[in-house]
Amino acid sequence: QGALALLPARGTPAQELTRLRALTALRDWKAVRLVAARAQPGPERIRCLVALLERPHLQGETASQRRTEAESWLARLPEKPDVKEPFLIRAADLRLQGGDARGALALYPAKPSPGQLGWVSLMRAQAQVQLGQTEAAKATLQAAKGADGFRGQREAMERRLGI
Repeated sequence: QGALALLPARGTPAQELTRLRALTALRDWKAVRLVAARAQPGPERIRCLVALLERPHLQGETASQRRTEAESWLARLPEKPDVKEPFLIRAADLRLQGGDARGALALYPAKPSPGQLGWVSLMRAQAQVQLGQTEAAKATLQAAKGADGFRGQREAMERRLGI
């Protein structure tokens, strides 16, 4: 709260990023939505936007509304793909949860960063299975064979697919 009081009502993009980080820490999601558009683009802004998407659902809020919010931000993000990768993955997760396997597959990075490889390969494979692309799902899982993260779930899926 104290840091927010020191910032001008409407500051530079760097000051707005500081405001965004503070508002995210305070979980003032309404204010986060307003300030994020003015905040300096980059990894810190992406972290705040991912937190916005991962916030607890409000009473009456639907998964469809959350997906729409993610899609709206996605259309406006100027960050490079490697910087916005965490946001792309979360938006793809929301698409897959909503039954849009094709849309999710379009967002999940084909070559994710090493820290995201386990999750992304699992989710890409799930989307591919839903689309009837069993061989592609097997190839996706095979390509991530040595990756850490979600190994148990990937191995279970491999067994279901007969790998």
